[in-house]
Amino acid sequence: MKILLTTDAVGEAWHCSVELLRAINLAAEFPVFATLATFGTPLSTDQMKVIEKLPNVEVVFGDYLPEWMTEAWRDVDEAGEWLSELAKSMQPDVVHLNGYSLAIHQFGAPVIVAAHWCVWTWWRAVHKCDPPPQWNEHRQRVRNGLLAAEAVVAPSQAMLDALERAHDLHADPRWLAKPRKAIAIACAKDGYRTGPKHPFIFTAGQLWDDATNLAALDEAAGELSWRVYAAGSYHAPGQDSLVLPKHIKLTGELPRIHLQQWLADADIFAAPFKYDPFGAAILEAAMSGCALVLGDIPSLREHWNGAAEFVDPDNPREIRDTLQNLIRTPAQRRRLANAALERALAFSPLRMARAYLKLYESVSRVKHSPAAVNGSHMPRVRMHGPSHAAVRHDHQPMTAGASRRSTVR
Repeated sequence: MKILLTTDAVGEAWHCSVELLRAINLAAEFPVFATLATFGTPLSTDQMKVIEKLPNVEVVFGDYLPEWMTEAWRDVDEAGEWLSELAKSMQPDVVHLNGYSLAIHQFGAPVIVAAHWCVWTWWRAVHKCDPPPQWNEHRQRVRNGLLAAEAVVAPSQAMLDALERAHDLHADPRWLAKPRKAIAIACAKDGYRTGPKHPFIFTAGQLWDDATNLAALDEAAGELSWRVYAAGSYHAPGQDSLVLPKHIKLTGELPRIHLQQWLADADIFAAPFKYDPFGAAILEAAMSGCALVLGDIPSLREHWNGAAEFVDPDNPREIRDTLQNLIRTPAQRRRLANAALERALAFSPLRMARAYLKLYESVSRVKHSPAAVNGSHMPRVRMHGPSHAAVRHDHQPMTAGASRRSTVR
């Protein structure tokens, strides 16, 4: 089976793509070959090292803005043409898009849209209203992509429901007729360990994102007996000034091995998020034996109910009281940590890969005979694009004025 898979180089789409590619040939009874097409920020040297360890994967880079940026539609249209040409050359059995708007293009293969987030569902969750008019085209393009896809996947049923509401899909027969699957994001156990624990609270994510709700956690942190640390980018793309937290200590962006060490040491992981369709950072914290304190939103309830304490994201006092109560009760911390670890282990990469393989086969209508995977005949990773030395390391999205060149012709 041949898969054309698209992703950004940041966020949960990247995390999910890597875990899927790592597990898929272990889960399949036939060889699976993948072309990973990335957009926006080129892969870093560390990301390329990860990809180079994966069997049967080649990487191509399209120098186009991702669809979630304003003023990106010219790039998105050109990216669709480029991806269509790529599909003609590789003739995939399935096109798996970690995005929406490209699904309207002709690829000669069925298209699956994986919905990790969207502007409209984010805006409604964070701001409790619809986005301003400049996002209307984004909404229409997302809706068109969802309706054009053969199937739609999201990391939670809550995200599927939010998409249906935000894009007025509930009465559209095209939406109702297509497969819609909730497939949870997975995390390999490698590299994560569960202690010994130290008396501090940790959080991680895109800290500039209002959905991360760092302001509420910072307000609560001022009255806690333990320190609170936060890892991740604090500088929003295009932001000129910063308002630093008063009480939370920032670690900056951490290499994965250092992030895993912080998670192993932290006793509590606080994520009073306002929006998170699944929560890759939460999954990593659970794999590391942290007690979880999470925002009480449908997606996090869906996956972590019974394995975490839940708080109203808009109530800093409740966040403070819940965290301080956990600080005072070691037995409750251990109970929650054990429950979270048990839950996290159920979100295995093999389980995720098998769910995707079942969907791939159902939409592609291609039957594959079991076959041994002969490593000597596997294609090596090929980087069509910047050399390792030329890959940018800043992980910042490109601006609308950036170069619009494909590195694959």
